[in-house]
Amino acid sequence: HFTTPKSDGSSGDEKFALSSDSTSTAVKTYENLRHDKIGNPSAVAESAPYYFPENVDVPLHTTGRRARIFVPARAATQAGVNNTKSWAVELDNRERWESPLMGWCASGDPVSNIGMSLKFANKEDAIAFCERKTFDYEVEEPRIAQIKPKSYGTNFSWTKKTRVTTK
Repeated sequence: HFTTPKSDGSSGDEKFALSSDSTSTAVKTYENLRHDKIGNPSAVAESAPYYFPENVDVPLHTTGRRARIFVPARAATQAGVNNTKSWAVELDNRERWESPLMGWCASGDPVSNIGMSLKFANKEDAIAFCERKTFDYEVEEPRIAQIKPKSYGTNFSWTKKTRVTTK
């Protein structure tokens, strides 16, 4: 919330309102603009000097980060494909140093610890998240595994392909 002086001298609590005109003393919200003309939908279009920022919740230290959007690999102990249907976002690593006390790897970057906790149901949601947070991103398409039909009986067949000689 921004508290700005109104034109009548009182102060008001305005939401997400920034003025591109530095000389204007009254800053109006979208709600105020909508109700100014009493039901006239062109009131918002007529209010050119008002600016509503898109990325209000983006801290400056996260802008320009590189993100990788990918499908995580299946774990070695996982037989099925149940957990491989989600997409993950992984951010680049910023500077790290060795802690002199314990020798552990330290970082001053609060965003680097999110790791594999950013999971999305589909690729479009992950891309929308990166665009909303102003991350530069690259999408790695998953490799589709070629499944060969097999049967248990081929382990015991005596064909030329499966015959093993000992000489």
